[in-house]
Amino acid sequence: MNLANHDSTVVIDWLPRVGGNATTTVITIPKQSGIRSSDFVAEYLHQAGLGAIRITAVTSEGVDVEGALYVSSRIWSPQPGTSGTTSQSLPAVTLGNAFYKGVSARLFGVGSMENVANYRVNVGIVNMEHVPSAVEI
Repeated sequence: MNLANHDSTVVIDWLPRVGGNATTTVITIPKQSGIRSSDFVAEYLHQAGLGAIRITAVTSEGVDVEGALYVSSRIWSPQPGTSGTTSQSLPAVTLGNAFYKGVSARLFGVGSMENVANYRVNVGIVNMEHVPSAVEI
């Protein structure tokens, strides 16, 4: 959604899992409107597979500091043992709050659930730099 009072030029970077090719797509979202897709990666980015998406409102001078984008996502999967589906929403993370150079990130309690076989944990790691980075798991 473009919540701004002006049309927004939006740069969408597809950051595929290791071994894929990153691509950039540019679209314009009219003011106070939005787009919706049941398969955004295929329909808008012409890609497939697992990856991350970076979305940035821009102007001819760089990042649009008056940009007002609202981004959400939902992943649908077949539900085991049924003919139905199940879904999970994944909120967007603003880059300014998520990435700090030279700072380690840690996850605690991921494997401490009583019956781990009944739960699935999704963890994504994205390297925003242009050079490889080591990840210790």
